[in-house]
Amino acid sequence: MGLPEILAPAGGMESVYAAVRCGAHGVYIGGSEFSARAGAENFSEDMLYEAARYCHLHGVKIYRAMNTVIFDRERESFREQVIITAKAGFDGLIIQDLGGLAIAKKAVPNMPFHASTQMTIHTPLGAKEAAKIGFCRVVPARELTLGGIAEICRAMEEVNCETEVFVHGAHCMCLSGQCYMSSAIGGRSANRGRCAQSCRLPISAIGDVGVACVAGSAAKCSGKKVERYDLSLKDMSLVEHSEELAAAGVDSFKIEGRMKRPEYVAAAVTALRHALYGSENKNADFRHSRRDKCDKQDMRRLEAVFSRSGFTDGYLTGKIGREMFGSRTKENVTAAGDVLGELAALYADEVRDAELDFALTVHEGTAVRLDFHCKNDRGGEVSGGNVSGIVTGDIPEKAQRREFTEADGVKNLSKLGGTRYRLGKISCDISPGLALSAACVNDLRRRACELADSLTVQKNTPVYEINEDISADVHKNTAEIPKDTEEIKFRIITHSAETAIAMAKKDDVEFAILPVSECEKVEAAAFAGKITVSLPDIVTDESALIKRLGGLCEKGYTHFFCKNFTHMGALKALGNVHIHGGWGMNIANGDSLKMLYEMGFEDTCLSFEMKAGQVRYAAKNSPVPVGIYAYGRLPLMVVRNCPVKAAVGCKDCKSGGGSNGSKLTDRDGRVFPVHCEGEYVRILNCDILQVCDKLEDFVGVSFGLLDFTDMDISEARKALDACISREKSCGRFTRGLYYRGII
Repeated sequence: MGLPEILAPAGGMESVYAAVRCGAHGVYIGGSEFSARAGAENFSEDMLYEAARYCHLHGVKIYRAMNTVIFDRERESFREQVIITAKAGFDGLIIQDLGGLAIAKKAVPNMPFHASTQMTIHTPLGAKEAAKIGFCRVVPARELTLGGIAEICRAMEEVNCETEVFVHGAHCMCLSGQCYMSSAIGGRSANRGRCAQSCRLPISAIGDVGVACVAGSAAKCSGKKVERYDLSLKDMSLVEHSEELAAAGVDSFKIEGRMKRPEYVAAAVTALRHALYGSENKNADFRHSRRDKCDKQDMRRLEAVFSRSGFTDGYLTGKIGREMFGSRTKENVTAAGDVLGELAALYADEVRDAELDFALTVHEGTAVRLDFHCKNDRGGEVSGGNVSGIVTGDIPEKAQRREFTEADGVKNLSKLGGTRYRLGKISCDISPGLALSAACVNDLRRRACELADSLTVQKNTPVYEINEDISADVHKNTAEIPKDTEEIKFRIITHSAETAIAMAKKDDVEFAILPVSECEKVEAAAFAGKITVSLPDIVTDESALIKRLGGLCEKGYTHFFCKNFTHMGALKALGNVHIHGGWGMNIANGDSLKMLYEMGFEDTCLSFEMKAGQVRYAAKNSPVPVGIYAYGRLPLMVVRNCPVKAAVGCKDCKSGGGSNGSKLTDRDGRVFPVHCEGEYVRILNCDILQVCDKLEDFVGVSFGLLDFTDMDISEARKALDACISREKSCGRFTRGLYYRGII
């Protein structure tokens, strides 16, 4: 195309119409299962076919989001949905789950697969690793700067893969794929498409939710109670940066919003099209020259139809801070009423993005013939090119009163109202003295349009190789399974080198997991084998990280903790090291475990969104040893824009978490510790998870993670002794999701 694809969201058919008629090059939708937007209208099987046909009729690509974590019991259902999607002729699948990718590759080997933003890919080498395992397009995390996006685009070009970037819509507070707040609080998992948007509810970084304050400062109080929304970000809008993103090499501009109304889709697509292509005519070839910025009218309509106190470009420009925060106000809601009619008018009529030439032949003794040539000019190559065909009708009779003329033919062939066609050239070869009814010519015209539609859809619809075989299982158990829970070892997570060394001396501790900066403080080679290096959740400089990790390798470190998929890039660059998977890999099925085995993982922690029974089944059938998060405050969010810093600044922040550290308080009085990691923060659960006294329910598990992140060394020692002796915690604690599960 030369310029990026405009990729629009659609929660229902009305949004598909809005996207296509306003000029989108691609549409992404969700089905009734495995959609990360389960709350959207979504599409039944029949609707999947209908949406695909309509998009391909107009030369628009259509992708299905099957971007949730899947469980073993859903394996066959996932495979069936992949095959249904392939038969409907979708142009690709958006996938989060590694096991889902394995299942899809086996079912439809030649289908394009896109790595969802839920995979937490945000580095160049991490993106390349996604390409290696079978993805042809990567949707990186939304926390990237323009420079970070450009680096990934360059890396993707080297491996002939595409980069798709979110350019407008909601900003999740948490790094995508790493948010567990909704599931921990109410059992509604973001990784399963059921996020309850807990971050949009009142929550305060400076005390009670309804604190008396002015301008976000606890030091300036007026006595007026003001609800705070310290985890709610404004929606992003990078529309006015479209030229910079295009120059960076972005292949697809993605609009968030499958749960939003069609008018929102129309507004966002129109604004992007204007910004990129500069055409006011939606029937024009969309490769026209660009303008510097989209219209002020476009941005006015965008903000009116949906915003949270305006928009932000903070991550892209590196302007992270208080100005990125915003919540939905009454004024935001009522503003939509002023533009809905105006926006609905943008997609009310069918878009005329094709031109028909007719050649009518009427001769005595032969059937009437109508040749047509259809020029699909929506965007040149995007539409799939041109199609031609022939339809025939009755044999004309001799005229008794009035003969059929060229003027009659032109008149009846020109009636293209209600179709997607504009009239091109009409040529007529008509013998004199013949009669032909208007109904006959109208029927020829109608059938010509239908055939042109059918040929266009056929030309634009991909055909896939489908493997219907369901007998073979893709995962096989090769791991040594512990015979009983007494064999379970503990792995300690701490941010203190002193604590790590003390814990590593214990026989029941397999090793301690320690951040890069703390590992650099440990010189004793004797401990290197019992200390695992924990990579940062968010990597802002991959090259610098690899250099530091290489230095640790030189010191004797060989074990590394992979918290999310992007870490695979840095770890593979190190060469021959031991890779241990963390909970952020979101591993919840046997196919994912097989993928980890093939990728060189030595073992992994399973998702803590699984129930105990699911854990047992996974452990029994896993090709690598598995563990569970057994003790600690669950890390509910990984946040690039610190809410405490935004509220009070770093000067007044009590960094490090713990009982005296910085906190968030929600409307129910729950207190969530905030742990500073320098370039990002982690928000921890209000209650400590404890299942060390219930390990008999996790037979087959090889290790338990004990997270002492927010504890000093004395607290950690007491907690470790209690876990080793399988003591039940005193006071307030939680069993997490292991027994209640998720929705």
